[in-house]
Amino acid sequence: MNLRENFNVFLESGDRAKECRSGCTMALYIPLFVMSALQIGVSNVATELAYINPSITLICTVVAAFLNLLLSNVAFSLFAVDRSKETVQPARTPPVYLLASTVPLQISGALLIYLVHLILSAIVVFASLASSQLGVLCSLVVAVIVTLLSASFVFVLIEDADVEQRGLRGIRFAPRYIMRSVTVLRSSWREIARPATLLVAWNLVASCAIQVLVGWVVSSAALPSALSVTALVHEGLYYGAFAYMLLLLVHCAVASWLEIDVLMGVSLCVSEQDR
Repeated sequence: MNLRENFNVFLESGDRAKECRSGCTMALYIPLFVMSALQIGVSNVATELAYINPSITLICTVVAAFLNLLLSNVAFSLFAVDRSKETVQPARTPPVYLLASTVPLQISGALLIYLVHLILSAIVVFASLASSQLGVLCSLVVAVIVTLLSASFVFVLIEDADVEQRGLRGIRFAPRYIMRSVTVLRSSWREIARPATLLVAWNLVASCAIQVLVGWVVSSAALPSALSVTALVHEGLYYGAFAYMLLLLVHCAVASWLEIDVLMGVSLCVSEQDR
């Protein structure tokens, strides 16, 4: 393939990416934003239970993280890669059936991804012992990696599943899907590096800015150690709780928008590998 052909292929891939973005940005944005909002709710419920009984804080954190993975799988499962157009389109099969037919593999995949999440979280703990700033940065990077792995797992699962014949290969093949997901992430790194970097940077800046802004709203430096809507309400800082909830929604809105670019890169690379 000569230089001109390479350039034409590059232009065609750019056109496909633009078509992807314009065709289903809002369709992907809505479930991603709902997923982020639900994550906020689950986290605050976990905080409330932790106030009632501090000994179950770890259990609440584990449950919240696992529910987040399942919510992301449900959101990503509503869309499939169209081989003919090489775009992300709403699944041609009824979404209810698609979700029901992939539940065993989704749950087993979420469990395996969650084990990876726990291993990476251990690294975050050691990084936090060295430096709190390093721990925050590592935790944000881990969150992005787990989200990408979960998204690529679902895309590979939908692309490889024989939905037309209503047959899937069973739970025992979930590790193979995880390995294929890692391969997809490795091969699509150039496409997702820039938006993933922007996503990590935005999460880092927003996390720091939210604490500063909430402290400015309540005009007090004595903020709860575990900042949440529930914790602020317990302290009687109602304006701070409202401002914190509003800032979290803005944070989730922008993060969901940036995440769409990452998902576009992953989905297109899945389609390229299967051709």
